[in-house]
Amino acid sequence: MRRAADEGSPLALACADPAPPGQIGGFRSDPARSGLADLRNGQGRKCAEDADGCHKNQRRGTWKYRPSAACSCHCAVRRGCQLARPGLGLRQGGALFGRRHEQPHSQVAGNAFTMSHSIFSSDAPHPEASSLTAFAENQLNRDAEHRDEESIKHALAKEGTHILAFAQDRLVLKHDGQVLDPLFARYELQDLDPNWDEAVLLGYRNTGEPRLAVPVRINADELASHYKPADMRSLWRDLLLEGEILGEAAQGMSLVRWNSDNRFCGRCGSIMESRIGGYKRVCTACEHMIFPRTDPVVIMLTIDEERNRCLLGRSHHFAPGMYSCLAGFVEPGETIENAVRRETYEESGIHTGRVRYHASQPWPMPHSLMIGCYAEAKSTEIHMDDAELEDCRWFTPEETLAMLDHVSASGNTSPPKGAIAHRLMRDWVEWKR
Repeated sequence: MRRAADEGSPLALACADPAPPGQIGGFRSDPARSGLADLRNGQGRKCAEDADGCHKNQRRGTWKYRPSAACSCHCAVRRGCQLARPGLGLRQGGALFGRRHEQPHSQVAGNAFTMSHSIFSSDAPHPEASSLTAFAENQLNRDAEHRDEESIKHALAKEGTHILAFAQDRLVLKHDGQVLDPLFARYELQDLDPNWDEAVLLGYRNTGEPRLAVPVRINADELASHYKPADMRSLWRDLLLEGEILGEAAQGMSLVRWNSDNRFCGRCGSIMESRIGGYKRVCTACEHMIFPRTDPVVIMLTIDEERNRCLLGRSHHFAPGMYSCLAGFVEPGETIENAVRRETYEESGIHTGRVRYHASQPWPMPHSLMIGCYAEAKSTEIHMDDAELEDCRWFTPEETLAMLDHVSASGNTSPPKGAIAHRLMRDWVEWKR
């Protein structure tokens, strides 16, 4: 099993301000029941009949219903039905179409954290939890549809262009003893020996200012004293950059690293050249083309709703006392849901049922995307993989909150604020209040 280990660890970092309201993820439908078959009661069957004729109504120009949240063809929603809030599909009254209706869990007397509803069939505490994770505040207009062979040249010719410089896997910061500045004008880079052939156009700010990334040929450890190289973890942990610039640096790091790792053709071994602003490489011999890669990693908090607790583990390389969500890479030909189930079972021996997407996080070490989910525990006896984990156990909401707030009597801690694991844990706790 391939792990999201140190370089692509799920313990991602940083905190950001909430974004405007938007949609978050929903839950997995019953695999044997999808589409119109999900509308189960009498009223649902009528909705299905209405939906079946939606295209005909559209052609006649008489369609005036709102689209179903679970359908891309704008199926009609019958009077008396209502769209669920973000991520939930189609509702009617208290019933939820698309899966078996869950009865509310009973509240536990004297417990501040009571589960009065299922996490798999209710709204999340935030409109878009991804915006609260590290590296997620990148606001650049990537202008992808206009990238061409002249993109870098035109961007460098524009007034106000600023550049992020990378020495191996570290961002180069200008350092005057007090202020750290990651943005270079073109003339400021000359003594760093930039490799303009491998430059990447990241995009444009809302002012129209181009933002580029470029690798430099000087080793990070040989930089002059008025420069400070910093890796992506340090940039957040030490609060060296604000959120928006941190997101731009994450994009730059991933693309510079991808271009560096693909200098030679995987088919014939010949040299590959960068094209369309750093977003395509073409072999100079066989003309084989490749495009930037993103490695998907699932990171999941498994919930035992009956006993009101969550599953956390600690890897051998974690800081002492730290517990986090389980995580692992999505394999080829695998859905996100099945990756969540497989990784959870492989590491903990816990079987899981429903899976609900919650948030995602760019993780530029080197180019992963963390996909945060909640999973429903279908078994509770842990059979831990000792090669993967040092410990794995269930935690109550009170124990989880104490770790998040660094007040745990046991000395246990959680991933730092801004990590997607932190977000999954805290949102689960907040869901229950």
